[in-house]
Amino acid sequence: MTIQEQYENLEKTVRGYNPAADFQHIRAAFEFAAEAHKDQKRKSGEPYIIHPLAVAQIVAEELRLDSESIEAALLHDVGKPDCCTRDGQGISHFYGHNRRSAELARQALLRLKCDRNTRERVELLVSLHDRSLPEDLPQTRRFLAKTGLDGARELLVLRRADVMAQSEYQRKYKLGQLDAFARLLDEAEAPNGHEAEQMDLFTDYAVREQQEQGGEAAHVRERKLQEAMLGIKKRYGKNAILKGMNLEDGATAKERNQTIGGHQA
Repeated sequence: MTIQEQYENLEKTVRGYNPAADFQHIRAAFEFAAEAHKDQKRKSGEPYIIHPLAVAQIVAEELRLDSESIEAALLHDVGKPDCCTRDGQGISHFYGHNRRSAELARQALLRLKCDRNTRERVELLVSLHDRSLPEDLPQTRRFLAKTGLDGARELLVLRRADVMAQSEYQRKYKLGQLDAFARLLDEAEAPNGHEAEQMDLFTDYAVREQQEQGGEAAHVRERKLQEAMLGIKKRYGKNAILKGMNLEDGATAKERNQTIGGHQA
């Protein structure tokens, strides 16, 4: 299938579920991307433009997203040619390409006279498509302050499509990262992670909070202690750490640790 045929297949897919899509802008985004990637090849030797086309096809065929999402998929890597460097081993790197891609996408959409909301939405998706994702709830909440929940979920969809359109190298790992981010979004969406509590006049909530924090700190200390003990035993043997009572007359812990299945090791 030629590149033009791939694009026509994309347009046909979008028409099948969204006849009112802005096909003028979608085609313009494709042509802009094709021009940006014209001298770029994938490791396989194929024209690079087949990757953003494949991402857009997944976004359309499997997820049935709107025109702006299709445009973001087509434009998400247009900055790569400007950011390409090679290390001493001849390996290509594209540091900062997400920011450059967002700048170029904004320029393209300005020329198309897209409305401000469309420009900002596409630019945000492109700029974040290759950035590090939050790894805990506080980071996720700060991230959402920038993107909003809908924007974050749309970004998640775009990044899944991007990973699926790449080679299988590290695909499982990358999808695992996205699954973890999806769980954080679900947790952030829930009100404080649990149902609202009915408060009363007779509970000292400040004291209770301190107690809960103290219990959580104790749990963390206990977990770290257990991890340290396991590490010592793994490195130096099961008898490296023994309770005092296991050294008393008649204690059998050391003897048991030297047996396998009830027999001497």
